[in-house]
Amino acid sequence: ARLGNYDIECDNAALATWTGMVRTALNNDSACVEIDWQADTATYVLTLSWSDERIALGPDSSLSLRVTP
Repeated sequence: ARLGNYDIECDNAALATWTGMVRTALNNDSACVEIDWQADTATYVLTLSWSDERIALGPDSSLSLRVTP
């Protein structure tokens, strides 16, 4: 992963099952899971993003989690 093999975007085949489970749980086909390795801080950043037009402040939301191995 530290070689960049897991710097993956939303619709990457490696995340297909996880993304599918997130989309089902949120009942939202636009939900997206991304993983990014940040070598300078030696952390992984996992980001979940989704759209929901019911939110009055704006439809785009995201949640990020930083993980240091």
